[in-house]
Amino acid sequence: MKINFLKQLLLVVLLILICSIDAYNQNKYTVSIKQPDPPSPPEVMTVSASPENKIVVFWQKPSDNIFNSIDIYRESPTYPDTWTLIGTADAKKDTEFVDTSANPIGQTYRYRISGVQSCGLETTACRPQRTIKLRVDRTNGKNLLLSWNPYEGREAQSYSVFRGIDLIDQVQIGTTSLNQFNDTTRSLPQGEIIYHVEANLTGLNTNSATQEIINNRSSSNFVTIKTFTGRKDTIIKRKLQIYPNPVSSKATLFFPNPLSKEYHVSIIDTNGKLVYSKMINTSLFEIERGILKEGVYLVRLSGEDLYEGKIVICYNF
Repeated sequence: MKINFLKQLLLVVLLILICSIDAYNQNKYTVSIKQPDPPSPPEVMTVSASPENKIVVFWQKPSDNIFNSIDIYRESPTYPDTWTLIGTADAKKDTEFVDTSANPIGQTYRYRISGVQSCGLETTACRPQRTIKLRVDRTNGKNLLLSWNPYEGREAQSYSVFRGIDLIDQVQIGTTSLNQFNDTTRSLPQGEIIYHVEANLTGLNTNSATQEIINNRSSSNFVTIKTFTGRKDTIIKRKLQIYPNPVSSKATLFFPNPLSKEYHVSIIDTNGKLVYSKMINTSLFEIERGILKEGVYLVRLSGEDLYEGKIVICYNF
């Protein structure tokens, strides 16, 4: 009797265990969590210089309204790949940002943007785009050579060259796929003329002509040049002092510039090729011989006035 009782007891315990395991298995759930993909950053459409020589960064308003704000970054001109936050825009209203601290006459700049969500999460920054910096140099008494860096960030199909007597009256005078243009016009207006170039970028679909211009064109800085015709505008050479001359290692140049106005220094070889270019705002500055080969070069300062002088590079001793 005792043995049968133990068998019955073990059977009851076994049944209880089986029922418990079955109930446990029936209440097991597998939970799968799918993490959503991070949002893509908004993209810069173009960076462009305004007629007032301020850089404007353009982008399209994000269609999904997931961003609260847009952060605008500019690369350090001194330390490449070092980016500084220079401004924040409203993602729901703004589509452009004016960088009032940039000077497109003196150098080029790279920009990128990112999107910031309401929770504070920020996307990675988009691919950068770089501005166009235009230079205008006299290659002889009348010809003007325009040169610029390629637009970076989108492919430029061509560049349109504009000239006018003021910022509004700008007329297209040529188109090129190169990064320079020689204006050989003989009958330039007397006084001042203004140049700028526009990169014609590969097309993005738009619904309006205005948006077409914003999305697919980028303007360089605007450069003002004096036309020298007549006695009043005779080129002044005697006030540009160069010493030592001939030069073996470096030379010091001097001209009167008491108000520290900006001048463009260019050195041109006997073939009319620009071999040196720099912006200055001082009266005294140095030119290192650098890669200049021995020979005679024309030194030109273009600004409010025009100064010229010849510099002779001799052998190193």
